Amino acid sequence: MSFGWGTNLTNDFEGCAPAPNPGLDPISIVAKVSEANGRPAVKLSDNPAKATGEKNEIERYISVFGDAGRVEHAVRV
Repeated sequence: MSFGWGTNLTNDFEGCAPAPNPGLDPISIVAKVSEANGRPAVKLSDNPAKATGEKNEIERYISVFGDAGRVEHAVRV
């Protein structure tokens, strides 16, 4: 199992300066694993729009882990 580092973990500055300061909104920077030991990696999410990897591999992992709770919603960029 692996993981990535998401926007709010890596660069969420909300609340660090006097409000309002829209210039400190987090930017969308996410580090993701692309392969491990020479094999392509898959990233699953509670939002299907954020899944990454080869489509057949994503489907394979969903068949193993299920898709309960996965709901597509707009991705904040």
